Amino acid sequence: RMVGENIHLAIVPTEGICRVNVDRSQLQRTIFNLAINACDAMSVGGELRIAVSVIDLDHERGRPHGADPGRYAVLSVADTGEGMDDQARQRAFDPFFTTKDVGEGTGFGLGLSIVCALVKQNGGFIEVESQPGQGSIFRLFFPCADAEPKPARAGKGAEGLPGGSETILVVEDNVALLRHLITSLTEAGYAVVATESPKKALSLVQQHKGRISLLIADVAMSAVPGPELADRIRGTYPGSRVVFISGYAREDLARCGVDEGEMDLLPKPFSKEQLLRKVRVALDAASREPAEGKRP
Repeated sequence: RMVGENIHLAIVPTEGICRVNVDRSQLQRTIFNLAINACDAMSVGGELRIAVSVIDLDHERGRPHGADPGRYAVLSVADTGEGMDDQARQRAFDPFFTTKDVGEGTGFGLGLSIVCALVKQNGGFIEVESQPGQGSIFRLFFPCADAEPKPARAGKGAEGLPGGSETILVVEDNVALLRHLITSLTEAGYAVVATESPKKALSLVQQHKGRISLLIADVAMSAVPGPELADRIRGTYPGSRVVFISGYAREDLARCGVDEGEMDLLPKPFSKEQLLRKVRVALDAASREPAEGKRP
């Protein structure tokens, strides 16, 4: 589901040519998240307009975002929906912030925070223009590849931490910890599918069209324990690895159905560096194993 029958979709290409260093699948995910957000804002219908242009960014416009001047490709996603006030606009990219009532729209409000992380990771920035009742415009600026932009300030390039482009499913019922996981992983380049509900995770796996390479889950979740969730997800992705998060002492893990010799464990508390190194080790191990007949 993307554009409803009561929403007109307009695609406006550009005559300019500009190559950008952006992963194709991540860009597709970015457009999808912005389009879903726009459609949710137009409950009674309207127009979704997606446009691409090439501009020469000057110092004045780039300074508030810490962006260098030069040629940029601009992806604009505009809607004629309900719009946002100043407070909502300033918080639009916060994980779990949403203007929707419980049970409406796409749920957790993660889409825009992921968009923000992906754009920053690729050396770009975002402008948001919106007023209540007047719709919203999201403009994503990506430096042209021939402009030799300064590398991104956030993410793996700036901090020297390992990253990647694989898709990771994150299931954690502690909202604050889930927010930290999403931010850390997306800034490192990963595509993240996230939820605080183990039951919701199972439906996300069925709906996801691409491959999920890694599951990160808390061992002790009330609805569906981490080991049980992992077993069920491995039925769909038998070659996926699993990293369990746990605050339990090692001797207590067996009570939760965890065989420590056959899993990757990330003990709480952990740093961003410990998280990213553990994730990279697990993914690299999976790439060296046959897809079938191996326990992640």
